[in-house]
Amino acid sequence: MHILIYGQSQDFVGEVLSEIASLGGKVTVAQEEEGALALLGCEKYDVLIANVRAMASGGPQDLAFFRYLAAHHPGLQVLAVHHYPELAVSDIDSSQLDRKLLELGKLAVFNLAKRPGRLKLYIQSMLLSETVGQNPTQEVVHLEILDDFLRRDILTAFYQPIVELDEKRKVVAYEALARARTDSLLGNPALLFSYAALQDYYSTIDKACTSIALKNAIPLSLDFDLFINVQPRSLTDPNFTEHLHAAVIAGGRTPANIVVELTEQREILNQKMFSAGIYSLKEMGFRIAVDDFGEGNANLELVLHVAPDILKISGRICRFASSNKVVRSMIHAIAGMCRDEGILTVAEFIETEQDTEIMTELGVHLGQGWHLGKPVPADLIVQA
Repeated sequence: MHILIYGQSQDFVGEVLSEIASLGGKVTVAQEEEGALALLGCEKYDVLIANVRAMASGGPQDLAFFRYLAAHHPGLQVLAVHHYPELAVSDIDSSQLDRKLLELGKLAVFNLAKRPGRLKLYIQSMLLSETVGQNPTQEVVHLEILDDFLRRDILTAFYQPIVELDEKRKVVAYEALARARTDSLLGNPALLFSYAALQDYYSTIDKACTSIALKNAIPLSLDFDLFINVQPRSLTDPNFTEHLHAAVIAGGRTPANIVVELTEQREILNQKMFSAGIYSLKEMGFRIAVDDFGEGNANLELVLHVAPDILKISGRICRFASSNKVVRSMIHAIAGMCRDEGILTVAEFIETEQDTEIMTELGVHLGQGWHLGKPVPADLIVQA
Protein backbone atom coordinates (compact mmCIF):
# COMPACT_ATOMS: atom_id res chain seq x y z
CA MET A 1 0.00 0.00 0.00
CA HIS A 2 1.48 3.36 -1.08
CA ILE A 3 0.31 6.49 0.77
CA LEU A 4 0.76 10.07 -0.44
CA ILE A 5 0.50 12.96 2.03
CA TYR A 6 0.62 16.65 1.18
CA GLY A 7 0.74 19.93 3.05
CA GLN A 8 1.34 18.67 6.59
CA SER A 9 3.69 19.73 9.37
CA GLN A 10 6.94 17.86 9.95
CA ASP A 11 5.68 16.65 13.34
CA PHE A 12 2.55 15.22 11.74
CA VAL A 13 4.49 13.54 8.94
CA GLY A 14 6.82 12.00 11.50
CA GLU A 15 3.88 10.50 13.37
CA VAL A 16 2.37 9.19 10.15
CA LEU A 17 5.64 7.56 9.16
CA SER A 18 5.77 5.71 12.48
CA GLU A 19 2.06 5.04 12.99
CA ILE A 20 0.38 4.58 9.61
CA ALA A 21 3.34 3.03 7.83
CA SER A 22 3.48 0.38 10.57
CA LEU A 23 0.12 -0.87 9.25
CA GLY A 24 1.82 -1.94 6.05
CA GLY A 25 2.10 1.20 3.94
CA LYS A 26 4.88 3.10 2.19
CA VAL A 27 4.60 6.87 2.73
CA THR A 28 5.56 9.64 0.28
CA VAL A 29 5.32 13.30 1.29
CA ALA A 30 4.50 16.30 -0.93
CA GLN A 31 4.61 19.87 0.46
CA GLU A 32 1.81 21.31 -1.66
CA GLU A 33 -1.05 20.45 -4.00
CA GLU A 34 0.98 20.91 -7.18
CA GLY A 35 3.62 18.53 -5.90
CA ALA A 36 0.95 15.98 -5.04
CA LEU A 37 -0.52 16.19 -8.54
CA ALA A 38 2.92 15.74 -10.08
CA LEU A 39 3.60 12.64 -8.01
CA LEU A 40 0.17 11.21 -8.83
CA GLY A 41 1.01 11.59 -12.53
CA CYS A 42 4.29 9.70 -12.20
CA GLU A 43 3.53 6.83 -9.85
CA LYS A 44 0.60 4.75 -8.63
CA TYR A 45 -0.67 5.54 -5.13
CA ASP A 46 -3.33 3.73 -3.14
CA VAL A 47 -4.15 6.41 -0.55
CA LEU A 48 -4.02 10.22 -0.56
CA ILE A 49 -4.19 12.04 2.78
CA ALA A 50 -5.09 15.65 1.96
CA ASN A 51 -4.34 18.92 3.72
CA VAL A 52 -6.90 19.56 6.47
CA ARG A 53 -6.03 23.26 6.71
CA ALA A 54 -6.45 23.95 2.99
CA MET A 55 -9.69 22.02 2.91
CA ALA A 56 -11.20 23.62 6.01
CA SER A 57 -12.20 26.65 3.93
CA GLY A 58 -14.01 24.43 1.42
CA GLY A 59 -12.97 26.84 -1.34
CA PRO A 60 -13.41 26.36 -5.10
CA GLN A 61 -9.79 25.34 -5.54
CA ASP A 62 -10.22 22.46 -3.11
CA LEU A 63 -13.42 21.30 -4.83
CA ALA A 64 -11.79 21.44 -8.25
CA PHE A 65 -8.89 19.37 -6.95
CA PHE A 66 -11.20 16.60 -5.78
CA ARG A 67 -13.23 16.70 -8.98
CA TYR A 68 -9.94 16.20 -10.80
CA LEU A 69 -9.05 13.22 -8.61
CA ALA A 70 -12.48 11.66 -9.18
CA ALA A 71 -12.09 11.99 -12.96
CA HIS A 72 -8.43 11.04 -13.41
CA HIS A 73 -7.64 8.73 -10.47
CA PRO A 74 -10.82 6.70 -9.89
CA GLY A 75 -8.97 3.93 -8.05
CA LEU A 76 -7.38 6.27 -5.50
CA GLN A 77 -8.50 6.05 -1.88
CA VAL A 78 -8.79 9.63 -0.59
CA LEU A 79 -8.81 10.74 3.04
CA ALA A 80 -10.23 14.28 3.09
CA VAL A 81 -10.86 15.62 6.58
CA HIS A 82 -12.83 18.72 7.49
CA HIS A 83 -12.72 19.23 11.24
CA TYR A 84 -16.05 20.45 12.67
CA PRO A 85 -17.56 22.79 10.02
CA GLU A 86 -19.04 25.16 12.62
CA LEU A 87 -15.57 26.14 13.90
CA ALA A 88 -13.08 28.40 12.16
CA VAL A 89 -9.60 26.99 11.72
CA SER A 90 -8.21 29.83 13.86
CA ASP A 91 -10.31 28.55 16.77
CA ILE A 92 -8.61 25.14 16.78
CA ASP A 93 -5.10 24.42 17.98
CA SER A 94 -3.01 23.15 15.07
CA SER A 95 -1.59 20.28 17.14
CA GLN A 96 -5.17 19.18 17.89
CA LEU A 97 -5.91 19.14 14.16
CA ASP A 98 -2.83 17.03 13.58
CA ARG A 99 -3.91 14.51 16.21
CA LYS A 100 -7.42 14.33 14.77
CA LEU A 101 -6.15 13.86 11.24
CA LEU A 102 -3.67 11.24 12.38
CA GLU A 103 -6.44 9.16 13.98
CA LEU A 104 -8.67 9.48 10.93
CA GLY A 105 -5.74 8.53 8.71
CA LYS A 106 -5.05 5.45 10.82
CA LEU A 107 -8.74 4.50 10.67
CA ALA A 108 -8.85 4.85 6.87
CA VAL A 109 -5.70 2.81 6.34
CA PHE A 110 -6.86 0.24 8.92
CA ASN A 111 -10.07 -0.24 6.95
CA LEU A 112 -8.15 -0.51 3.68
CA ALA A 113 -6.08 -3.29 5.17
CA LYS A 114 -9.29 -5.09 6.17
CA ARG A 115 -11.22 -4.46 2.93
CA PRO A 116 -8.74 -3.66 0.13
CA GLY A 117 -10.13 -2.10 -3.01
CA ARG A 118 -13.61 -1.55 -1.62
CA LEU A 119 -13.84 2.16 -0.80
CA LYS A 120 -13.06 5.26 -2.81
CA LEU A 121 -13.42 8.38 -0.70
CA TYR A 122 -13.09 8.96 3.01
CA ILE A 123 -14.38 12.38 3.95
CA GLN A 124 -15.62 14.39 6.90
CA SER A 125 -16.63 17.61 5.11
CA MET A 126 -20.28 17.52 4.04
CA LEU A 127 -19.55 20.26 1.47
CA LEU A 128 -16.91 18.20 -0.26
CA SER A 129 -19.02 15.08 0.16
CA GLU A 130 -21.88 16.62 -1.83
CA THR A 131 -19.57 17.84 -4.59
CA VAL A 132 -17.36 14.81 -5.11
CA GLY A 133 -20.22 12.41 -4.36
CA GLN A 134 -21.95 13.56 -7.55
CA ASN A 135 -19.44 11.49 -9.50
CA PRO A 136 -20.95 7.99 -9.74
CA THR A 137 -17.50 6.38 -9.69
CA GLN A 138 -16.93 7.61 -6.16
CA GLU A 139 -18.21 5.88 -3.04
CA VAL A 140 -18.34 8.35 -0.16
CA VAL A 141 -17.61 7.12 3.37
CA HIS A 142 -17.87 9.49 6.32
CA LEU A 143 -15.17 9.36 8.96
CA GLU A 144 -15.22 10.57 12.53
CA ILE A 145 -13.03 10.38 15.60
CA LEU A 146 -13.80 7.37 17.83
CA ASP A 147 -14.47 9.60 20.85
CA ASP A 148 -16.90 11.70 18.80
CA PHE A 149 -18.64 8.56 17.56
CA LEU A 150 -19.17 7.29 21.10
CA ARG A 151 -20.48 10.66 22.31
CA ARG A 152 -23.25 10.70 19.72
CA ASP A 153 -26.50 8.89 20.50
CA ILE A 154 -26.26 6.48 17.57
CA LEU A 155 -25.43 3.12 19.16
CA THR A 156 -28.28 0.66 19.42
CA ALA A 157 -28.72 -3.10 19.79
CA PHE A 158 -30.42 -5.93 17.94
CA TYR A 159 -31.30 -9.23 19.61
CA GLN A 160 -30.82 -12.69 18.12
CA PRO A 161 -32.63 -15.69 19.63
CA ILE A 162 -30.84 -18.67 21.16
CA VAL A 163 -33.00 -21.78 20.82
CA GLU A 164 -33.22 -25.20 22.46
CA LEU A 165 -32.29 -27.92 19.98
CA ASP A 166 -35.21 -30.26 20.50
CA GLU A 167 -38.60 -30.77 18.90
CA LYS A 168 -40.13 -27.65 20.48
CA ARG A 169 -37.20 -25.34 19.64
CA LYS A 170 -38.11 -22.97 22.42
CA VAL A 171 -36.37 -19.60 22.56
CA VAL A 172 -34.57 -19.43 25.91
CA ALA A 173 -32.33 -16.40 25.47
CA TYR A 174 -31.31 -13.51 23.24
CA GLU A 175 -27.84 -12.26 22.40
CA ALA A 176 -27.48 -8.47 22.21
CA LEU A 177 -25.55 -7.39 19.12
CA ALA A 178 -24.23 -3.84 18.68
CA ARG A 179 -25.49 -1.74 15.76
CA ALA A 180 -25.17 1.96 14.87
CA ARG A 181 -27.59 4.37 13.22
CA THR A 182 -25.06 6.06 10.95
CA ASP A 183 -23.36 5.86 7.56
CA SER A 184 -20.03 6.55 9.25
CA LEU A 185 -17.26 4.02 8.65
CA LEU A 186 -17.39 3.16 12.36
CA GLY A 187 -21.02 2.13 11.91
CA ASN A 188 -19.73 -1.27 10.74
CA PRO A 189 -19.74 -3.31 14.01
CA ALA A 190 -16.83 -5.58 13.07
CA LEU A 191 -14.65 -2.64 12.09
CA LEU A 192 -15.77 -0.61 15.11
CA PHE A 193 -14.62 -3.27 17.59
CA SER A 194 -11.42 -4.08 15.69
CA TYR A 195 -10.46 -0.43 15.48
CA ALA A 196 -11.42 0.23 19.11
CA ALA A 197 -9.11 -2.65 20.07
CA LEU A 198 -6.32 -1.10 18.00
CA GLN A 199 -6.85 2.14 19.96
CA ASP A 200 -6.98 0.23 23.30
CA TYR A 201 -10.61 1.29 23.87
CA TYR A 202 -11.74 -2.12 25.10
CA SER A 203 -13.47 -1.03 28.28
CA THR A 204 -14.78 2.22 26.78
CA ILE A 205 -16.53 0.57 23.84
CA ASP A 206 -17.85 -2.31 25.97
CA LYS A 207 -19.30 0.06 28.58
CA ALA A 208 -21.12 1.97 25.85
CA CYS A 209 -22.45 -1.14 24.09
CA THR A 210 -23.50 -3.07 27.20
CA SER A 211 -25.32 -0.02 28.58
CA ILE A 212 -27.37 0.50 25.42
CA ALA A 213 -28.01 -3.26 25.07
CA LEU A 214 -29.45 -3.47 28.57
CA LYS A 215 -31.46 -0.26 28.18
CA ASN A 216 -32.99 -1.33 24.86
CA ALA A 217 -33.77 -4.81 26.23
CA ILE A 218 -36.21 -3.44 28.83
CA PRO A 219 -39.25 -4.43 26.67
CA LEU A 220 -38.07 -8.07 26.54
CA SER A 221 -39.59 -10.52 28.98
CA LEU A 222 -37.48 -11.43 32.01
CA ASP A 223 -38.23 -15.07 31.14
CA PHE A 224 -35.44 -14.84 28.56
CA ASP A 225 -31.77 -14.79 29.52
CA LEU A 226 -29.75 -12.01 27.92
CA PHE A 227 -26.27 -12.64 26.50
CA ILE A 228 -24.05 -9.52 26.67
CA ASN A 229 -20.76 -9.43 24.76
CA VAL A 230 -17.67 -8.34 26.68
CA GLN A 231 -14.06 -8.38 25.54
CA PRO A 232 -11.76 -10.13 28.04
CA ARG A 233 -9.43 -7.11 28.27
CA SER A 234 -12.34 -4.98 29.49
CA LEU A 235 -12.35 -7.06 32.67
CA THR A 236 -8.88 -5.75 33.49
CA ASP A 237 -10.54 -2.36 34.10
CA PRO A 238 -11.25 -2.43 37.86
CA ASN A 239 -14.41 -0.35 37.36
CA PHE A 240 -15.95 -2.43 34.59
CA THR A 241 -17.82 -5.05 36.64
CA GLU A 242 -19.42 -2.40 38.86
CA HIS A 243 -20.45 -0.43 35.76
CA LEU A 244 -22.03 -3.55 34.24
CA HIS A 245 -23.85 -4.41 37.45
CA ALA A 246 -25.28 -0.88 37.68
CA ALA A 247 -26.41 -1.03 34.03
CA VAL A 248 -28.15 -4.36 34.66
CA ILE A 249 -30.05 -3.00 37.65
CA ALA A 250 -30.95 0.18 35.72
CA GLY A 251 -32.35 -2.05 32.96
CA GLY A 252 -34.71 -3.78 35.39
CA ARG A 253 -32.83 -7.08 35.42
CA THR A 254 -30.65 -9.01 37.83
CA PRO A 255 -27.28 -10.67 37.18
CA ALA A 256 -29.00 -14.07 37.48
CA ASN A 257 -30.52 -13.75 33.98
CA ILE A 258 -27.47 -12.16 32.34
CA VAL A 259 -24.79 -14.19 30.57
CA VAL A 260 -21.50 -12.36 30.07
CA GLU A 261 -20.19 -13.65 26.75
CA LEU A 262 -16.41 -13.35 26.43
CA THR A 263 -15.61 -12.41 22.86
CA GLU A 264 -12.06 -12.84 21.59
CA GLN A 265 -10.32 -9.72 20.23
CA ARG A 266 -6.80 -9.79 21.62
CA GLU A 267 -4.69 -11.91 23.94
CA ILE A 268 -5.21 -11.18 27.64
CA LEU A 269 -2.16 -9.28 28.91
CA ASN A 270 -2.95 -8.88 32.63
CA GLN A 271 -4.06 -12.35 33.70
CA LYS A 272 -4.31 -11.37 37.37
CA MET A 273 -6.70 -8.47 36.72
CA PHE A 274 -8.72 -10.60 34.28
CA SER A 275 -9.11 -13.36 36.88
CA ALA A 276 -10.23 -10.79 39.44
CA GLY A 277 -12.84 -9.52 36.97
CA ILE A 278 -14.19 -13.03 36.35
CA TYR A 279 -14.34 -13.70 40.08
CA SER A 280 -16.21 -10.44 40.66
CA LEU A 281 -18.79 -11.26 37.98
CA LYS A 282 -19.44 -14.71 39.41
CA GLU A 283 -19.74 -13.31 42.94
CA MET A 284 -22.38 -10.87 41.66
CA GLY A 285 -24.36 -13.76 40.16
CA PHE A 286 -23.53 -13.43 36.47
CA ARG A 287 -23.01 -16.51 34.35
CA ILE A 288 -20.06 -16.71 31.95
CA ALA A 289 -19.95 -17.93 28.35
CA VAL A 290 -16.91 -18.38 26.14
CA ASP A 291 -17.64 -17.30 22.56
CA ASP A 292 -16.15 -18.75 19.36
CA PHE A 293 -14.65 -21.77 21.09
CA GLY A 294 -12.18 -23.50 18.81
CA GLU A 295 -10.62 -20.44 17.17
CA GLY A 296 -8.02 -17.85 18.20
CA ASN A 297 -7.62 -17.33 21.94
CA ALA A 298 -10.93 -19.06 22.75
CA ASN A 299 -9.22 -22.37 23.50
CA LEU A 300 -9.12 -25.03 26.19
CA GLU A 301 -6.71 -22.97 28.30
CA LEU A 302 -9.26 -20.15 28.51
CA VAL A 303 -12.04 -22.63 29.37
CA LEU A 304 -9.95 -24.12 32.17
CA HIS A 305 -9.12 -20.67 33.49
CA VAL A 306 -12.64 -19.24 33.32
CA ALA A 307 -14.72 -22.36 34.14
CA PRO A 308 -17.66 -21.08 32.04
CA ASP A 309 -21.31 -21.99 32.42
CA ILE A 310 -21.81 -21.96 28.64
CA LEU A 311 -19.56 -22.78 25.68
CA LYS A 312 -20.41 -21.37 22.25
CA ILE A 313 -18.81 -23.48 19.52
CA SER A 314 -17.39 -21.30 16.76
CA GLY A 315 -19.57 -20.95 13.70
CA ARG A 316 -16.44 -21.30 11.58
CA ILE A 317 -16.31 -24.89 12.83
CA CYS A 318 -20.05 -25.60 12.90
CA ARG A 319 -20.57 -24.52 9.29
CA PHE A 320 -18.52 -27.52 8.08
CA ALA A 321 -20.34 -30.13 10.16
CA SER A 322 -22.61 -31.21 7.28
CA SER A 323 -19.67 -31.94 4.97
CA ASN A 324 -16.82 -32.98 7.24
CA LYS A 325 -16.80 -36.10 9.41
CA VAL A 326 -13.83 -34.90 11.48
CA VAL A 327 -15.72 -31.70 12.38
CA ARG A 328 -18.74 -33.74 13.45
CA SER A 329 -16.55 -35.93 15.65
CA MET A 330 -14.95 -32.83 17.17
CA ILE A 331 -18.30 -31.20 17.99
CA HIS A 332 -19.64 -34.47 19.42
CA ALA A 333 -16.58 -34.71 21.70
CA ILE A 334 -16.94 -31.09 22.85
CA ALA A 335 -20.64 -31.57 23.56
CA GLY A 336 -19.93 -34.74 25.53
CA MET A 337 -17.16 -33.13 27.57
CA CYS A 338 -19.38 -30.17 28.40
CA ARG A 339 -22.33 -32.37 29.36
CA ASP A 340 -20.11 -34.28 31.79
CA GLU A 341 -18.99 -30.99 33.37
CA GLY A 342 -22.44 -29.40 33.48
CA ILE A 343 -21.62 -26.83 30.80
CA LEU A 344 -24.27 -25.87 28.25
CA THR A 345 -23.20 -25.79 24.59
CA VAL A 346 -24.39 -23.48 21.82
CA ALA A 347 -23.80 -24.12 18.12
CA GLU A 348 -23.34 -20.91 16.13
CA PHE A 349 -24.02 -20.22 12.42
CA ILE A 350 -27.12 -22.46 12.20
CA GLU A 351 -28.14 -21.50 8.66
CA THR A 352 -30.23 -24.49 7.48
CA GLU A 353 -32.60 -27.16 8.76
CA GLN A 354 -29.86 -29.70 8.07
CA ASP A 355 -27.49 -27.78 10.36
CA THR A 356 -30.10 -27.84 13.10
CA GLU A 357 -30.67 -31.59 12.81
CA ILE A 358 -26.94 -32.38 12.79
CA MET A 359 -26.24 -30.31 15.91
CA THR A 360 -29.16 -31.95 17.69
CA GLU A 361 -27.82 -35.41 16.80
CA LEU A 362 -24.34 -34.44 18.02
CA GLY A 363 -25.72 -33.54 21.44
CA VAL A 364 -25.43 -29.76 21.36
CA HIS A 365 -27.92 -28.15 23.74
CA LEU A 366 -28.69 -24.81 22.05
CA GLY A 367 -28.47 -23.25 18.59
CA GLN A 368 -28.11 -19.78 17.15
CA GLY A 369 -28.17 -18.59 13.54
CA TRP A 370 -30.31 -17.06 10.83
CA HIS A 371 -32.29 -20.26 10.33
CA LEU A 372 -33.46 -20.05 13.94
CA GLY A 373 -33.92 -16.28 14.00
CA LYS A 374 -32.29 -13.11 12.68
CA PRO A 375 -31.14 -10.22 14.90
CA VAL A 376 -33.93 -7.65 15.26
CA PRO A 377 -34.78 -4.70 17.56
CA ALA A 378 -36.45 -5.60 20.86
CA ASP A 379 -39.69 -3.88 19.85
CA LEU A 380 -40.17 -6.31 16.95
CA ILE A 381 -39.73 -9.28 19.28
CA VAL A 382 -42.39 -7.96 21.64
CA GLN A 383 -44.82 -7.35 18.75
CA ALA A 384 -44.38 -10.87 17.31
